[in-house]
Amino acid sequence: VTMHQTLLKWANLSRCNLSDAKLSQSSLTAVSFVDSFLPRADLSNTILRWVDFSNTDLSDADLSDADMAAEHIIKKTSFKGAILHRTRFDSSKMNGVDLSNADLTGASMRQTLLVDADLSEAIWTDGSRCLKPSNGRCIQDQDALNLILQDQQEQPIYLIK
Repeated sequence: VTMHQTLLKWANLSRCNLSDAKLSQSSLTAVSFVDSFLPRADLSNTILRWVDFSNTDLSDADLSDADMAAEHIIKKTSFKGAILHRTRFDSSKMNGVDLSNADLTGASMRQTLLVDADLSEAIWTDGSRCLKPSNGRCIQDQDALNLILQDQQEQPIYLIK
């Protein structure tokens, strides 16, 4: 699918297979990609406003220089291995997203909330590598990671019946 330099508003592209789609230099507003399959898609230099990527596979996609800064709610989306150079995620709420092995070099994450986000082995915004496991934040220091893992092991487990 090639939709390079497309203006798309109020479209429902839920449950679509758009693998390898070419959507670069487009403007997408209020588009739903819920439960869609977009691995290796090219969304570089695209403006994305109020786009719903819930449960969407964007693994190995290119979103370089994409602008997603508009209080998006991004739930259970896979950006595994995606190229996210200079992507703007400002004010987004990212819940349960997979950013493992993604390259976030130069990405803007101002006021972005990462909840249960897997950042394992991702390249962080400053170009440094996140350690595995990095959940909800990029852990770059092995000593800090060891303390977190130790603290998790010492937490009591409560069984509720």
